[in-house]
Amino acid sequence: MGMSSAGEVAFWNCKCGSDRVVVACTGKPFMQCCKDKCAGADCPSKPAGWSCPSGGGCSSKKCKSDNWKEWVAAHNIYRCMHDVPALSWNEDVYADAAKHFKSVKTMIHSKMYDVKPPAGPAGENLFQGTGKYSPLDAVKAWYSEIKDCGKMPGCKNGATKPVGHFTAMSWNGAKDIGCFNNKYNLWGCRYKALDYKSCNTPNYGSDEDWAHNVYPRKNTFKD
Repeated sequence: MGMSSAGEVAFWNCKCGSDRVVVACTGKPFMQCCKDKCAGADCPSKPAGWSCPSGGGCSSKKCKSDNWKEWVAAHNIYRCMHDVPALSWNEDVYADAAKHFKSVKTMIHSKMYDVKPPAGPAGENLFQGTGKYSPLDAVKAWYSEIKDCGKMPGCKNGATKPVGHFTAMSWNGAKDIGCFNNKYNLWGCRYKALDYKSCNTPNYGSDEDWAHNVYPRKNTFKD
């Protein structure tokens, strides 16, 4: 909708990252309403730094899903090693992923980048096998792709094998996760940054976005 000098409420399309976000606007003029609506759309050229997650790793009012603490701890062990921010559990992200994959038998990705807020958009990792597994088993398998990385920062260019699981879980801009496993021994996680697609969205964007989000390891598991 258009601009007003009288201060009525209208809706305005703000361009945030690679998405257009509709926001309710007031003011004189309306077009000022986009200011500060796209906070975080830019990505830094260095790791944002590790610190322990607030709320015990739960970004929702209440985290009640099975194994959520194990999923958060497993991811954050590795993220600490790369000096990127901790991930927190998000019940909305979990609920959408669990619903989609409830009856999925094989590792076929969802349209995760098209998931609407508050559950998405998000990156996505999947894992499947015939044994008995834990969240840490899945995360360790994804992280093992680091050995196939090309030049750091970035990893993707020059990679000798697929590295998308590693890059998604270690993506600097990721903030929240929601993970699941189903009766077909399919395990997976979604990784969300903001309510719109941007360079912060795991495994999304240009080669430059990879270079601004996937950094070399600084610490060891023992550290």
